[in-house]
Parts: sequence; structure tokens; C-alpha cells
Amino acid sequence: MIEHVGMAAATAALRHTVDTAVRRAVNGASVTLRRPVAADSAEIGGPRANIYLYQSELTADQRNADLPFRAGDRTLRQRPVAVYDLRFLISFYGDDAKYEPQLMAGKVLESLHANQPSLTFEATEELDAALAMGSSSTTTSDERRRQLVDDYLEMRRQGLHFFQVPLTVSELSQLWSFLFRAPYTLTVAWQCSSVWLNSSIEVPSLPQVARINATIAEMPPPPEAKR
Repeated sequence: MIEHVGMAAATAALRHTVDTAVRRAVNGASVTLRRPVAADSAEIGGPRANIYLYQSELTADQRNADLPFRAGDRTLRQRPVAVYDLRFLISFYGDDAKYEPQLMAGKVLESLHANQPSLTFEATEELDAALAMGSSSTTTSDERRRQLVDDYLEMRRQGLHFFQVPLTVSELSQLWSFLFRAPYTLTVAWQCSSVWLNSSIEVPSLPQVARINATIAEMPPPPEAKR
């Protein structure tokens, strides 16, 4: 069952694919997951691609999938399900004189276009600490990683797809100037569709409704009309 780790699994899948691509394009390149910053920031520290999840919204054709369904005896037959589309910004930092941002961007676009991102077992290790915060204390790291992989495979079965989102100059300007408040750097946008989040929350049963036998009082006959 895909629960709260669905978004993390999709992000890890995208990061794994982007990381493999940029390392092949530029020596010493890496990938970060953080809010985008200016290209001349001291926090960059070398050629890299940055992935930032900037928007999540309910999938239009799956809006009714999040409704709980019950049987006639009020027992829960299906837990609430929310289906989300996730939008990511991938920004590229490096030495423009050596064409590092362009080389990394070209390799990432090539890889994402050619192959669906795949999540390997090793790619989930970085999520152990985050998953531990929302997991039972008896759950081991290996069990959490296996659950993350299982969730990702289930999402792929249900239709997890990555595709590029075209952004206009106006949209890019608004994102960087108002959302990030930083000078623009080479950026592309990709969407993950669709991430199914099955509720793991205990849904209370409906209260017992007592049947009321209503009685209808007889109406008095209408008075006779005066002649």
C-alpha cells in the first residue's frame, strides 16, 4: 500500500536518474535537494543539479478516488485515496565558461526523455532518517527501504510517469523573482504523474443510527362548504 512515503519515493527516483546523468556529463557533479539559490552563491561549491518540489495538486481525472467507500452494513470497504501530480524544478549550476550547466542539462533531458526513472535499493538509503520519524520504533532500516521500493514499484504499476512541463519566460520570472527571490539560473520543470497516497489513518466507523417509526396523525376532515 502506498502511504505517506509516496512523494519521497517519487523524489528519490527522480534524484537517482538526475544524479547518474550529471555525473556522466561533468566530473565531480552532484545533486542536491533544496530551495534554489543564486548561481554565484557560496553554497553551491561546484557543478551540481538541484531538484526542488515546488507544487503538488490533485490529479484532475482522479479526484473522486479519494472518497471512502462503505458497505451496506457501514463497514469500510476502501480507505481514502488521494492521487497527486508533483512538479519539480531542476536547476543547473556550474562554470558557464566550461559549459557545465548546459552539459548537465543536456544529459539530464536526454536521460529523462529516454527512460522512466528507476529507483534502486541503494537510492533509498538517504531517506532512512526521514522515514524513521514517521515509522514505528520496531521497524528496521532495511524494512523501511524495502517498503519504499515496494511503494515505488506499485506506483509504477498504477501509472507513475515523468514528463517535461513547458514554462514560459513569464512563469520562470515569477518563480525565481517572487518565490525564490534569486537571480535565474538554467532551469527545467518536470512533472510526476500520478502518485497514489492510500490513507494509513484509522477511519472511524459511522455511528449507529436508530430507526424511528414515525406515525402520521390523521388529518381532520375538511369542513363542509356553506351553501
